[in-house]
Amino acid sequence: NTVVPDPYMDEIFHIPQAQRYCEGNYHEWDPKLTTPPGLAFNAFVLSSFPVNWFYTFLYYTDSGSTFFVLWAYLLALKRQFWMSAMVSGVGVLFRQTNIGWVCFTLGVSIVDVLSDDNFSNKHFHGILRPVKEKNIGYVIGIQEIFNFALIALRNLVELIIIFYPYLLVLLSFIYFIIWNGGIVL
Repeated sequence: NTVVPDPYMDEIFHIPQAQRYCEGNYHEWDPKLTTPPGLAFNAFVLSSFPVNWFYTFLYYTDSGSTFFVLWAYLLALKRQFWMSAMVSGVGVLFRQTNIGWVCFTLGVSIVDVLSDDNFSNKHFHGILRPVKEKNIGYVIGIQEIFNFALIALRNLVELIIIFYPYLLVLLSFIYFIIWNGGIVL
């Protein structure tokens, strides 16, 4: 390329890997690559979503990553926690930093369940009643965090039973970091 003659970003790792695949050598893997084989193709397939189409060529894992994060969040909003956790796990395979979105989805789901009158009256001791004012001071904010922690601790066993699929994803990720010696593949 005359505009960018030197390798850009991580091409120095991807090009030799692609050449090995073209030669039929599927057993040799460059450890500096952070994306498992096949995800680029899956991202390309998912890129047919028109909104993501224009960004797919910038970061090829973004389409798949975004798709699975949003799908997991939608499933959590529908309280399909087991399926949401499984989809979240796939999202983490696309991009390891999606573990943050797994934690976000888990946290939002816990607040949602603990503050739902219909759900909480049947299963939980106490109900979370978040303050819905626009301007919350520091004192009220700290009280809200304390109340959330207290109600969550009172209902810890029930929360673990409901949200254990997310805990499996989080524990698997921690195991991966220990086994791999870092966050990247």
